[in-house]
Amino acid sequence: MTTLIPTPLPNTGAKVPVGPGLDLPAGQYILESRAQVSHGGEGGRQQITIIRCELISLVSGVVVDTVDTQQVGVPGDATNVLIGPLTVPAGGDHVQLRCSTSDFIGGSVASAQLAAVQVNTLTSTR
Repeated sequence: MTTLIPTPLPNTGAKVPVGPGLDLPAGQYILESRAQVSHGGEGGRQQITIIRCELISLVSGVVVDTVDTQQVGVPGDATNVLIGPLTVPAGGDHVQLRCSTSDFIGGSVASAQLAAVQVNTLTSTR
């Protein structure tokens, strides 16, 4: 597991990496990420903010999971939870959490965690 650093999000809609990510050897994994996202707002002004986070494999380009958090109105926080399976090919892979925002005031990922649990293929003995 890795704990990721606070990351301001540009309001360009471009997804930016949140922390260094994880290097994984070949195998099957269940990935989980939790991102505490927030938006500011100016003077309590009403606004709609969408913060999108995705958990992505950089080698294969597979998006493991994507979550959109929509916040309306006053500044606040929300937690994005992303969970999904990933098969890593021979040679390994690098997984990363990336987030973006659609508002014009700026959002951020205040804190985040990324974990990978390697699993074996399940078979029945019946």
